[in-house]
Amino acid sequence: SSEWKRIRDFVILRDMGCDLGCKDNPISGKIYIHHMNPITSDDMNNPDKILNPEYLISVSLETHNAIHYGDDSILDKNKILERFANDTSIWKKEK
Repeated sequence: SSEWKRIRDFVILRDMGCDLGCKDNPISGKIYIHHMNPITSDDMNNPDKILNPEYLISVSLETHNAIHYGDDSILDKNKILERFANDTSIWKKEK
């Protein structure tokens, strides 16, 4: 939908096209948007669950597959991805 495309573009810009939103880890291929909270069929009628940028993150295909298939062996072990509190919320301050 046009709403999804708008939210997707927002998330990519917010995350600066970086894997898991971690700066200095740009995604060189296609950027996927991952729902950090599992989505159920009931959630499909709840825009806050599926369209809220607070619950979305930019990922590479490799990271997306590692998350969904529980296989971190496909990830580049030379990259250290450090996350911080509220790092997907540009309007919140780090605690």
